[in-house]
Amino acid sequence: MLPAAEQEQLREHLEWLYEPESAHRVFIICLLIICGGEVFQSPTTSMSDAATLQILGRDQLDKYGAQRAWGPIGWAARYMHYLLFHFDLHLDLDLDLSLIHVDASGHALMPL
Repeated sequence: MLPAAEQEQLREHLEWLYEPESAHRVFIICLLIICGGEVFQSPTTSMSDAATLQILGRDQLDKYGAQRAWGPIGWAARYMHYLLFHFDLHLDLDLDLSLIHVDASGHALMPL
């Protein structure tokens, strides 16, 4: 265990753990991926509702609720199938810090 003064110094200067520029770059990349995914995912519910209403037609609009209810049932069935047959939980609690490489100046270099 490090003395309290050294722990405080490490907390103040987090460059020993990661490079701030790399963390910023990873944040921007993740933000762009999430925003791009939302742009393409957002209209899917409205488009599926419109397609369902068009297929049902004016004569069968009262069946829309029952038709729409099968969506969450399908999602639940798919995830139950995944959990039962495909999900393999491995908890590895060993902390492997070999990914952090310290250069000569003392800065940590983490591969992306």
